[in-house]
Amino acid sequence: MEEVVEWLAELGEAGGRGGEAVRRFAALFPPSTRWGEPWPPGLGADDLPPFRPDARSYAAALREVLAGRRRVRLAGRWDDGAAATLTLSLAGVGDGAAWTILEATGLA
Repeated sequence: MEEVVEWLAELGEAGGRGGEAVRRFAALFPPSTRWGEPWPPGLGADDLPPFRPDARSYAAALREVLAGRRRVRLAGRWDDGAAATLTLSLAGVGDGAAWTILEATGLA
């Protein structure tokens, strides 16, 4: 994940439309573990446990966001260690665009 954090920092310095999209995505789904923290409001994740993304999956999702994709998947683990996949969607346009969780798998 250290490589992802470095890449995000470089992208942030470069700026541009793609950089802004990636920064917004990373703000909601950070590359570091958020064990025990609640999901941000509006993600459709009120009853989901904390999630830790897999580094490869996270990097692939960031590439998709940078390419302008409006739907991505994140593979990782729930706080109990169970394998999980989140399907995320970007709804809206411009400053009103927001990421939401469409589907979550791996819950017991």
